[in-house]
Amino acid sequence: MPIGTTEITVSLNNGDRNIYINNPATKAYFVKPKALSNVIGVCLQPWALNKLFNIPQSEITDSKLSLYDILSTPYYKLTEQLNGKTNHHDIIQLMQSYLLSILDNKGSTLITDAISFIDQKNGAVDIDTLYKRYHISERRLQQIFNTAVGMSPKKYCQLKRFHHTISQLNSNLNLTDLALSSGYYDQSHFIHEFKSFAGINPGGFLKEKNTLNNINAKAYFSV
Repeated sequence: MPIGTTEITVSLNNGDRNIYINNPATKAYFVKPKALSNVIGVCLQPWALNKLFNIPQSEITDSKLSLYDILSTPYYKLTEQLNGKTNHHDIIQLMQSYLLSILDNKGSTLITDAISFIDQKNGAVDIDTLYKRYHISERRLQQIFNTAVGMSPKKYCQLKRFHHTISQLNSNLNLTDLALSSGYYDQSHFIHEFKSFAGINPGGFLKEKNTLNNINAKAYFSV
Protein backbone atom coordinates (compact mmCIF):
# COMPACT_ATOMS: atom_id res chain seq x y z
CA MET A 1 0.00 0.00 0.00
CA PRO A 2 1.28 3.51 -0.73
CA ILE A 3 2.35 5.25 2.49
CA GLY A 4 3.54 8.56 1.05
CA THR A 5 7.03 8.45 2.53
CA THR A 6 10.50 7.84 1.12
CA GLU A 7 12.65 4.87 2.07
CA ILE A 8 16.38 4.28 1.69
CA THR A 9 17.03 0.54 1.65
CA VAL A 10 20.35 -1.28 1.86
CA SER A 11 20.61 -4.83 0.55
CA LEU A 12 23.20 -6.88 2.45
CA ASN A 13 23.03 -10.01 0.31
CA ASN A 14 26.26 -11.66 -0.85
CA GLY A 15 28.36 -8.94 0.73
CA ASP A 16 26.96 -6.31 -1.65
CA ARG A 17 25.85 -2.91 -0.52
CA ASN A 18 23.13 -2.11 -3.01
CA ILE A 19 21.40 1.08 -1.90
CA TYR A 20 17.99 1.99 -3.29
CA ILE A 21 15.61 4.91 -3.01
CA ASN A 22 11.95 3.90 -2.75
CA ASN A 23 10.08 7.06 -3.58
CA PRO A 24 6.67 8.26 -2.39
CA ALA A 25 4.05 6.04 -3.96
CA THR A 26 0.52 7.01 -4.93
CA LYS A 27 -0.57 3.51 -5.92
CA ALA A 28 -0.17 -0.05 -4.67
CA TYR A 29 2.81 -2.15 -5.72
CA PHE A 30 4.01 -5.74 -5.29
CA VAL A 31 7.07 -6.78 -3.33
CA LYS A 32 8.64 -10.17 -4.02
CA PRO A 33 9.58 -11.87 -0.71
CA LYS A 34 12.95 -13.06 -2.04
CA ALA A 35 13.99 -9.44 -2.54
CA LEU A 36 13.36 -8.67 1.13
CA SER A 37 15.96 -11.01 2.59
CA ASN A 38 18.59 -9.23 4.69
CA VAL A 39 17.51 -5.67 3.95
CA ILE A 40 17.79 -2.61 6.19
CA GLY A 41 15.49 0.30 5.50
CA VAL A 42 15.32 3.90 6.67
CA CYS A 43 11.88 5.48 6.41
CA LEU A 44 11.95 9.25 5.94
CA GLN A 45 9.40 12.02 6.23
CA PRO A 46 7.73 12.80 2.87
CA TRP A 47 9.81 15.96 2.41
CA ALA A 48 13.14 14.61 3.77
CA LEU A 49 14.79 13.31 0.58
CA ASN A 50 14.37 16.68 -1.09
CA LYS A 51 15.80 18.46 1.94
CA LEU A 52 18.76 16.08 2.25
CA PHE A 53 19.76 15.81 -1.41
CA ASN A 54 17.88 18.66 -3.11
CA ILE A 55 16.16 16.20 -5.47
CA PRO A 56 12.84 17.35 -7.01
CA GLN A 57 10.56 14.58 -5.81
CA SER A 58 8.19 15.07 -8.72
CA GLU A 59 10.84 13.55 -11.00
CA ILE A 60 11.05 10.25 -9.11
CA THR A 61 7.60 9.60 -7.60
CA ASP A 62 6.23 6.04 -7.84
CA SER A 63 9.62 4.51 -8.61
CA LYS A 64 12.42 2.50 -7.03
CA LEU A 65 15.86 3.64 -8.13
CA SER A 66 19.44 2.89 -7.28
CA LEU A 67 21.04 5.68 -5.26
CA TYR A 68 23.98 5.40 -7.67
CA ASP A 69 21.74 6.35 -10.61
CA ILE A 70 20.44 9.43 -8.79
CA LEU A 71 23.41 10.60 -6.72
CA SER A 72 26.70 8.85 -7.31
CA THR A 73 28.70 10.83 -4.70
CA PRO A 74 26.46 9.94 -1.70
CA TYR A 75 26.33 6.37 -3.01
CA TYR A 76 30.12 6.03 -2.97
CA LYS A 77 30.43 7.70 0.43
CA LEU A 78 27.81 5.44 1.99
CA THR A 79 29.11 2.22 0.42
CA GLU A 80 32.62 3.10 1.56
CA GLN A 81 31.44 3.56 5.14
CA LEU A 82 29.29 0.42 5.06
CA ASN A 83 31.95 -1.77 3.48
CA GLY A 84 32.59 -4.84 5.63
CA LYS A 85 29.85 -3.97 8.14
CA THR A 86 27.41 -6.80 8.92
CA ASN A 87 25.94 -5.79 12.25
CA HIS A 88 22.55 -4.21 11.64
CA HIS A 89 22.86 -1.76 14.53
CA ASP A 90 26.23 -0.54 13.24
CA ILE A 91 24.82 -0.04 9.75
CA ILE A 92 21.86 1.94 11.05
CA GLN A 93 24.15 4.13 13.16
CA LEU A 94 26.43 4.81 10.17
CA MET A 95 23.49 5.71 7.93
CA GLN A 96 22.04 7.98 10.59
CA SER A 97 25.38 9.73 11.13
CA TYR A 98 25.82 10.27 7.40
CA LEU A 99 22.31 11.66 6.87
CA LEU A 100 22.65 14.00 9.85
CA SER A 101 26.02 15.20 8.57
CA ILE A 102 24.51 16.40 5.28
CA LEU A 103 21.29 17.77 6.76
CA ASP A 104 20.82 21.48 6.21
CA ASN A 105 18.53 22.80 8.93
CA LYS A 106 18.02 26.04 7.07
CA GLY A 107 15.12 26.59 4.75
CA SER A 108 11.38 27.05 4.83
CA THR A 109 9.32 25.28 7.46
CA LEU A 110 6.17 25.66 5.36
CA ILE A 111 6.23 22.13 3.94
CA THR A 112 6.97 20.48 7.31
CA ASP A 113 4.16 22.44 8.94
CA ALA A 114 1.75 21.68 6.08
CA ILE A 115 2.48 17.94 6.20
CA SER A 116 2.05 17.89 9.98
CA PHE A 117 -1.21 19.85 9.70
CA ILE A 118 -2.64 17.48 7.07
CA ASP A 119 -1.53 14.39 9.01
CA GLN A 120 -3.20 15.63 12.19
CA LYS A 121 -6.44 16.18 10.26
CA ASN A 122 -6.21 12.71 8.65
CA GLY A 123 -6.29 14.38 5.25
CA ALA A 124 -9.64 16.07 5.86
CA VAL A 125 -8.32 19.48 4.87
CA ASP A 126 -9.90 21.87 2.40
CA ILE A 127 -7.15 23.00 0.00
CA ASP A 128 -8.29 26.63 0.24
CA THR A 129 -7.50 26.39 3.96
CA LEU A 130 -3.86 25.70 3.11
CA TYR A 131 -3.62 28.66 0.73
CA LYS A 132 -4.98 30.98 3.40
CA ARG A 133 -2.89 29.39 6.17
CA TYR A 134 0.36 30.24 4.38
CA HIS A 135 -0.80 33.32 2.47
CA ILE A 136 0.41 31.99 -0.86
CA SER A 137 -1.16 31.27 -4.22
CA GLU A 138 -2.50 27.92 -5.36
CA ARG A 139 0.24 27.68 -7.98
CA ARG A 140 3.02 28.35 -5.48
CA LEU A 141 1.73 25.73 -3.01
CA GLN A 142 1.48 23.21 -5.84
CA GLN A 143 5.10 23.89 -6.77
CA ILE A 144 6.31 23.49 -3.18
CA PHE A 145 4.49 20.17 -2.70
CA ASN A 146 5.51 18.71 -6.06
CA THR A 147 9.16 19.56 -5.45
CA ALA A 148 9.33 18.51 -1.79
CA VAL A 149 6.89 15.57 -1.69
CA GLY A 150 6.37 14.50 -5.29
CA MET A 151 2.64 15.03 -5.37
CA SER A 152 0.12 17.86 -5.15
CA PRO A 153 -1.30 18.96 -1.78
CA LYS A 154 -4.68 17.60 -2.87
CA LYS A 155 -3.20 14.19 -3.69
CA TYR A 156 -1.38 14.09 -0.35
CA CYS A 157 -4.62 14.94 1.48
CA GLN A 158 -6.40 12.13 -0.39
CA LEU A 159 -3.60 9.73 0.49
CA LYS A 160 -3.76 10.56 4.20
CA ARG A 161 -7.55 10.19 4.16
CA PHE A 162 -7.04 6.77 2.55
CA HIS A 163 -4.61 5.86 5.36
CA HIS A 164 -7.18 6.88 7.96
CA THR A 165 -9.93 4.76 6.38
CA ILE A 166 -7.63 1.72 6.21
CA SER A 167 -6.81 2.08 9.91
CA GLN A 168 -10.56 2.13 10.67
CA LEU A 169 -11.62 -0.56 8.21
CA ASN A 170 -12.99 -3.81 9.59
CA SER A 171 -15.63 -6.33 8.56
CA ASN A 172 -18.14 -5.08 11.15
CA LEU A 173 -18.09 -1.46 9.97
CA ASN A 174 -20.69 -0.04 7.62
CA LEU A 175 -18.83 1.31 4.58
CA THR A 176 -21.25 4.19 4.08
CA ASP A 177 -20.79 5.34 7.67
CA LEU A 178 -17.01 5.06 7.33
CA ALA A 179 -17.04 6.96 4.04
CA LEU A 180 -19.08 9.85 5.42
CA SER A 181 -17.13 10.07 8.68
CA SER A 182 -13.87 10.21 6.68
CA GLY A 183 -15.06 13.06 4.49
CA TYR A 184 -16.05 11.24 1.30
CA TYR A 185 -19.15 12.37 -0.56
CA ASP A 186 -20.71 8.92 -0.48
CA GLN A 187 -19.82 5.22 -0.54
CA SER A 188 -19.23 5.26 -4.31
CA HIS A 189 -16.70 8.09 -3.98
CA PHE A 190 -14.98 6.21 -1.15
CA ILE A 191 -14.72 2.93 -3.10
CA HIS A 192 -13.43 4.69 -6.23
CA GLU A 193 -10.68 6.55 -4.33
CA PHE A 194 -9.80 3.50 -2.22
CA LYS A 195 -9.34 1.40 -5.35
CA SER A 196 -7.22 4.10 -7.03
CA PHE A 197 -4.70 3.85 -4.18
CA ALA A 198 -4.98 0.18 -3.19
CA GLY A 199 -5.67 -1.40 -6.58
CA ILE A 200 -8.47 -3.34 -4.89
CA ASN A 201 -11.86 -2.45 -3.41
CA PRO A 202 -12.42 -2.33 0.38
CA GLY A 203 -14.14 -5.72 0.42
CA GLY A 204 -11.27 -7.35 -1.44
CA PHE A 205 -8.77 -5.68 0.88
CA LEU A 206 -10.58 -7.03 3.95
CA LYS A 207 -10.47 -10.57 2.56
CA GLU A 208 -6.76 -10.25 1.84
CA LYS A 209 -6.10 -8.66 5.22
CA ASN A 210 -7.95 -11.44 7.01
CA THR A 211 -5.96 -14.03 5.09
CA LEU A 212 -2.70 -12.28 5.94
CA ASN A 213 -3.65 -12.08 9.57
CA ASN A 214 -0.45 -10.44 10.78
CA ILE A 215 -1.04 -7.14 8.93
CA ASN A 216 -1.80 -4.45 11.49
CA ALA A 217 -3.24 -1.66 9.34
CA LYS A 218 -4.00 0.57 12.33
CA ALA A 219 -0.39 0.54 13.53
CA TYR A 220 1.01 0.86 10.01
CA PHE A 221 -1.12 3.68 8.66
CA SER A 222 -2.20 5.71 11.68
CA VAL A 223 -0.34 8.93 12.44
